[in-house]
Amino acid sequence: MVVVEPELVLAYRALAAGLEVLIKWSNLPASDATWELVRHVQKSFPSFHLEDKVVLRSGSVDRPPITKWYTRRSHGSRGSDPNKEVTIPTVGPAEVPLA
Repeated sequence: MVVVEPELVLAYRALAAGLEVLIKWSNLPASDATWELVRHVQKSFPSFHLEDKVVLRSGSVDRPPITKWYTRRSHGSRGSDPNKEVTIPTVGPAEVPLA
């Protein structure tokens, strides 16, 4: 008899139904990994701790401030005024105040 338990979390994704993890099962090849809802894994395998297995997304919501602007003319082919200027912000290097 083959005992199948979660061995490793390969990835995660957020869905409307909740957070899902891609589980690599013990005694099965990685190609048989399946997406499972976190709450189902926690309920079915309480000894399998997901907290230390899920790799958090890298990156940040922090961005440097918008410091530069450029202006371009609209194309006019969409029925707008071809001489109307459109201003679009760009992201530049963060300004660091000197002490």
